[in-house]
Amino acid sequence: PPTATIEASPTSGDVPLTVSFNAAGSTDPDPADKLTYQWDFNADGKVDSSAPNPTYTFTENGVFNATLKVTDQGGRSGSDYVTIIVGNTPPVVQFITPQDGDTFAFGDAVPFEVSVMDDQPVDCSRVQVTYILGHDTHGHPLTTAFGCTGTIQTSAGGHDPGANLSGVFVAEYTDDPGDGLPPLTGSDEVVLEPTG
Repeated sequence: PPTATIEASPTSGDVPLTVSFNAAGSTDPDPADKLTYQWDFNADGKVDSSAPNPTYTFTENGVFNATLKVTDQGGRSGSDYVTIIVGNTPPVVQFITPQDGDTFAFGDAVPFEVSVMDDQPVDCSRVQVTYILGHDTHGHPLTTAFGCTGTIQTSAGGHDPGANLSGVFVAEYTDDPGDGLPPLTGSDEVVLEPTG
């Protein structure tokens, strides 16, 4: 059977939300087979489009599993879906300080300030900032603080400061949209370079 693959953009936003869908990643083991497409954007069981790359505008708040069924010439089919959240947008999280490439020394208490923009009132007590010790191609989360401003105590976490280390700061904020809609999370990351 063929394999259905959906790409969609955007996958969340406020009403009216126009989403572009793409089935280009869908494949069939027999390259000679021509695929047909059946899209059901709002999970009502009806075919809303038979185009490979349609757009659809959602006009009501809610969570919708937009489904694609692809069928080959032999009648074999495969399905995929993507969840579209209408009525909530992810928060935009951004470090004001520190910035990418700033320097620090292990043991420093590094001050931070985080900006959060959302379509709901922002509760700074739910902003989470984590200090991660970057080591080669992986990281070790060491310390977490809460708030739009504060300081985080850095350390080398038992590693030799001469190793390939960096200080990674990750800020996250999860909103509270209400109305039965799922929360969405925004994040930002900056990498600081140790001075020695």
